Amino acid sequence: MRIAIIGGGASGIYTALLLKQDHPEYEIHIFEKEKKLGRKLCATGNGRCNLLNVDLKGEKYNHPKFMEEAIKAYPFEYLVSVIRSFGVPVRREGDNVYPESYNAVAYTDFLVASLRRFGVTIHLDCLVTDYVQKGSQYRILNLSCMDFGFFDKVVFTIGGASTPNLGSDGETFPLLKKHGYDIVPLRPGLCPIQVKNPEDVKPLSGLRRKVSVKAIAGTHVLFKERGEVLFKGNGLSGIVIFNLESVLMRLGVLALSSIHLDFFPDQAESVLLDDLSAFHKLNPTNFLDGYFPKSLVSFFYKINHIQQNNLSTTQLKILARSMKDLVFVPASPYPFVNSQVSLGGVSLGDVVSGLESKREKGVFFAGEVLDIDGLCGGYNLSWALMSSIAVSEKIGK
Repeated sequence: MRIAIIGGGASGIYTALLLKQDHPEYEIHIFEKEKKLGRKLCATGNGRCNLLNVDLKGEKYNHPKFMEEAIKAYPFEYLVSVIRSFGVPVRREGDNVYPESYNAVAYTDFLVASLRRFGVTIHLDCLVTDYVQKGSQYRILNLSCMDFGFFDKVVFTIGGASTPNLGSDGETFPLLKKHGYDIVPLRPGLCPIQVKNPEDVKPLSGLRRKVSVKAIAGTHVLFKERGEVLFKGNGLSGIVIFNLESVLMRLGVLALSSIHLDFFPDQAESVLLDDLSAFHKLNPTNFLDGYFPKSLVSFFYKINHIQQNNLSTTQLKILARSMKDLVFVPASPYPFVNSQVSLGGVSLGDVVSGLESKREKGVFFAGEVLDIDGLCGGYNLSWALMSSIAVSEKIGK
């Protein structure tokens, strides 16, 4: 059997390895438009490669019911065994699982070396422009006009449009749309958020603070999580903001929401006020310097229109309230170049069991090309592996 895999990211590499493990006689070709396989994989997990999450749940993804079934079919322990079957030992830190090398480049290089050892043919710098069906087979068209013959199966693992500088630029989606696929519009996910009135946060640029974050639209709390927020020149960043952005973008309510930061989530406002009052009596001029860096102290005084000296009880109440509920209004997500994953992709309504196309028998999809996205913490690479297993099992039957 001859199989063409379009895209040499995590899902493409995983699918090729899984097929070769069970069917060494298969002739497998990977077509990658970049000069190297796995460029985005090399950068994942802050360079450490967060492979999996112990706490796999459907609710961590945009299609919870669909993912609950996938997780039931391929639970965490099974996914670990698959990675180990590649020859990769793993380490666990909390709920996150990394390769023992703790290095995304080393992990990627190891997998690519395994592909070559298995005899997978790799075509680099080869942009696929179309594919043509003849009977039950497919011919792959490319910019170089090279004839690679006919393939029995075609697997699209082209990723999304996030991090275009690493090759994931959404360039192939118009081709899939031409073939009749329903493409859920691509939007940046897991990325920073630009806020209205960015001049307010500019003085805080580079400051990090662990807080409780929630997003509210109308009277509904749509998201709540604790984590570290990074203030940027015109917005908010950090993993907790990435997750919040994806949730709000999925719902289409980012511009209709407000973001609330609680700097003291373990203290009631009344308790915080008592503390502020006590420390203010001890040191009336600069008591907040014991709580925050000077840039944040100045920020709280400025947004509340309070002078630093001789604070009244009312002014202390205002400060306490803003520290417990600092509100930002989002303007837009950062662009794809700053995102970690794409929201949207080929509709799940276009695939059947084994992620095979409803429209074209023998055509499959795996990974980010499909309309599946997860939160931070290894959930997206978990999906890359689960989807690759599903495709390889269906092809190998």
